[in-house]
Amino acid sequence: MKRILGLMLTAWVATGCSSGGGLPVTESPAELTDFEARLELQELWSADAGGGVGDHYLEMGPLVADDAIYTADVEGRVSAFERDSGKRLWTTSLEAGLSGGPGDGGDRILLGGDAEVFAVSKTDGSRLWRADVSSEVLAPPVRRDDIILVRTVDGNLFGLDAASGEQRWSYNQPVPTLSLRGVGAPAFFDGHAVAGFANGRLVAVNVQTGTPVWGATVSVPRGRTELERMVDVDAAPVIREGVAHVAAYQGRIATVALRNGQLLWTRDIPSHKAVGVTREAVLVIDDSSDVWALARYNGGTLWRSDKLHARRLTAPVPQGDFLVVGDLDGYLHWLSQADGSIVARDKVGSAPVLAAPVVDGDQVFVIDADGRLAAFRVQPN
Repeated sequence: MKRILGLMLTAWVATGCSSGGGLPVTESPAELTDFEARLELQELWSADAGGGVGDHYLEMGPLVADDAIYTADVEGRVSAFERDSGKRLWTTSLEAGLSGGPGDGGDRILLGGDAEVFAVSKTDGSRLWRADVSSEVLAPPVRRDDIILVRTVDGNLFGLDAASGEQRWSYNQPVPTLSLRGVGAPAFFDGHAVAGFANGRLVAVNVQTGTPVWGATVSVPRGRTELERMVDVDAAPVIREGVAHVAAYQGRIATVALRNGQLLWTRDIPSHKAVGVTREAVLVIDDSSDVWALARYNGGTLWRSDKLHARRLTAPVPQGDFLVVGDLDGYLHWLSQADGSIVARDKVGSAPVLAAPVVDGDQVFVIDADGRLAAFRVQPN
């Protein structure tokens, strides 16, 4: 019961009693101001992808795979759309609530719910299997070879057989009494997976066996109260050139060498969003929705922008020389990677954008909390 109450309390605190999430209710969102447009935006199409996530603070973004876009909503509806036109290809109902996904499983889509995982066919949405896990699944299940990795909110990482859903192994890290209601999907490197946990640890395990190969302490609890001491590594790690880039709530931005788990550099910037990583920079959304660009090799500040302060931004996604984020009012904003200036803006709908947009070349795919799915093309102005 203490654990359940802890999850409820921290979900309420972290979301500011709102589906927008991530900020105290006392923060007033920055007003949007005029800017010099440097990108031309074209909405290619939009579609109704079901009920979305409603009032739940869930980052269930679209999956872009091959020539299709796949979506899921909290009521268990899963849909596929033609990538170029937005035409609906199929919709199916799993008759079970969903909270994580969709994830790419090769020829199948992977989804998570309340202590269960589903695999459905990309071809027609038919259910291939269902598997039990220990608790709620909030991150998209991910596949590497014949193993599907699933993170659950009780500190477990599961390896499931891709063909049948049968459990191959599990790995656990202890969960503090209070933690954020969120987990990030693992990332892969050289036959291993790296995942973050609510105790501030980043751990690498063998994908086939679940055997840990190293663990790194990204953030150490500080403060007198359990609330002040939360250091959840909830965001998915981002891997580039042998380094994992990760953020911890009320803690640090850190880079970790994949070969041995050694911390390379850290910055005391609290965040619970996945970072964006480019050749030169680590892009960060802090817990006040200020946007930072840090030098990738030493963590030094390149610039910081408060133009979107308290607008409850999504994780930043690089796109060419720019980055794109969604916000609490359904807007997409493009910022220059050079100085953080706003260069373009468009609106998806009236509901918040909670899941990070998906960038593929000059196109951006995004879904809002009401289930409006949209595709945009971005070109120089």
